[in-house]
Formats: sequence, C-alpha cells, structure tokens
Amino acid sequence: MSVGEGSAGEGSVPDIFFGVRHSELRSWSELSAATGGAALVRHEVGPDLIAPAHRLGDAVLFLREIQTGAIGAVVLGPDSGDIAELLGSPWQSWPGYRGVRGVTVERANHRALEEVGARGLGLWSSMAVSRDDLVRRPAPEGMHPDSDVDRQEARAFVEAHYSSKWLAPHPVGETWVGVRDDAGTLRATGLAAVTPAGVVRLSGITVPAAERGRGLGRAVTQCLVEHGLTVADEVTLGVDDDNHAARATYSRMGFRVSHDFSSGLLMPGTGGSR
Repeated sequence: MSVGEGSAGEGSVPDIFFGVRHSELRSWSELSAATGGAALVRHEVGPDLIAPAHRLGDAVLFLREIQTGAIGAVVLGPDSGDIAELLGSPWQSWPGYRGVRGVTVERANHRALEEVGARGLGLWSSMAVSRDDLVRRPAPEGMHPDSDVDRQEARAFVEAHYSSKWLAPHPVGETWVGVRDDAGTLRATGLAAVTPAGVVRLSGITVPAAERGRGLGRAVTQCLVEHGLTVADEVTLGVDDDNHAARATYSRMGFRVSHDFSSGLLMPGTGGSR
C-alpha cells in the first residue's frame, strides 16, 4: 500500500534538508535495527515498507497502517532534540509521505507534537500478549463464546453500541468473535485482523454500557486472543489512557505494555514552519 505521490526510489529531498545527518532506510531490517527492534515495528510494519524510513541522528520516521486502514507516521528515538527537528522538517512533502496527517511519538516526546501544532492529541498504549502469558478464565455463567460472528451482525452491533469509524472497511483476515447469552443474543463482540507484519491486532471490542461489569469484555477478548494465537505468536491491541477498566482487564489477562504513545493530527505543511 502506498501513500501520496512518489515512490521509494524517488529524490533525496531529506538529504538536501539535513545533509550528512540524514540517512534513508529502505528495508525492514534496517528499520528494525535503527529502532532497536521496536515492538511496534515487529507488530505492525510489513517486510515491504510503505515508503522509505528516515533517520536523523537517533530519531527514526516511518509509516504504519493503523487499525482504520489509514496510513500514519511514527517517530521513535531516545533523543527529543532529534525528534523535534525531524517533526519540524517538511517531511509531509517527501516522496511517499504526502497526504499523511496522523503522527505518533513515544509519550516522553509528547511535547514535540505540541510544538509543531498537532491537534486532537491523545495518549494510549500498545499492548501485546503471547500464548505463554495468556491467563484464561471461563465465560460468565449463561454466556457462550462464538468464534464466528457474522460480519454484518457484528458491525451493526459496534455501530449501535460504540462507533464503526475506528474500523477498517475490509481489513486483512477480518474475523469477528462474540459472546452470546442462552437465547443466542449477541452481548459483546470484537474484531481480529492481520497487520502487514502478520501479527493479529484486536479492535472494535464492544460491550454495551448496560452489560459492563459482568466479565463480557474479558470473555470476548479471550476469544479474540485464542483465535489470534492460531495465526501468530503474539496478539496486540491499543488502549486509550482514559479507558481504565479495559486496561486493567487486559493486564489481568497477561497483556503487557509494549509502548506508551502520544498521537495527533498535523495539517498539511505543518512541518518546517519553525
């Protein structure tokens, strides 16, 4: 999947802007090495990069496909100065990056997003669980896991009780699972889909407000994870900081935080304005 104009083989605009401090990373192995084997790269970036990644000092800029199917930028690295400089550059005009607005940094570098005028800033964590770490529990009494919920039924359920705007239209490996009561009524559902890296990412986990506190969220998530572990060795998801109940549930199930992030939206051309 490509974004905007240009291709991986075009131009050297960043070299002109930064000079010898900049290097272009054209392979997954180069990106993984430059980010210190970051879990986000392992979980979400496929072997064919969407566009070349860019390294400035210790900061690395690359693209990922987010759960909605859109393309977002990520800047990782330990040096806040390099990250601020990279975010302040005209990266949105570089080949492969045109049209990209969403950008994510590690939470320690949240200020860098504020300084470039990012809007709609949100704090969230990427979490993952493996087969050995998953803590299983039986479903609540009178509730039964359904490992193959009809796509149309599940999406209508999410739209009615949460929001479908966070769902990709046709994600790879789209699988819906759910929890039903004795009468067969769907009480909770969630989506498992495959990232470009081949890892299963969960999203759209929905429990109606009136049903919360009964263990349905854990039950449907466990069903999702069990499906995901038939596809890959790890299952990942993202959780907002203010969703305390979900975060606690995932932690009790064996999920561990891979990254703490801050994300926001930039208007086109925001970079390079300082």
